[in-house]
Amino acid sequence: PESALIQTLTGWDTAARLNQGVGQTQVEVISGVAVRITRFAPTLYFCIAEFSVSGPPALRRRMSVLVITDTTGVHPLSDRGWTVLP
Repeated sequence: PESALIQTLTGWDTAARLNQGVGQTQVEVISGVAVRITRFAPTLYFCIAEFSVSGPPALRRRMSVLVITDTTGVHPLSDRGWTVLP
């Protein structure tokens, strides 16, 4: 999930994100990892990457990052913007 989130941020599709309404979620699949991008506000997005294997054993890993956009690009909201989700 880490690399999928990094690829999502480094390959940020500004046009697609601007067309995405506030409150909407779009899903991209990067190397088999589903990345959900939810627009919270005009410049605030929440990205969740999830990877799972049905097993056995069943494995699942989710990570997220809260980002803001401006004229210079997309940036994590804080230095601790990355989170491992249960």
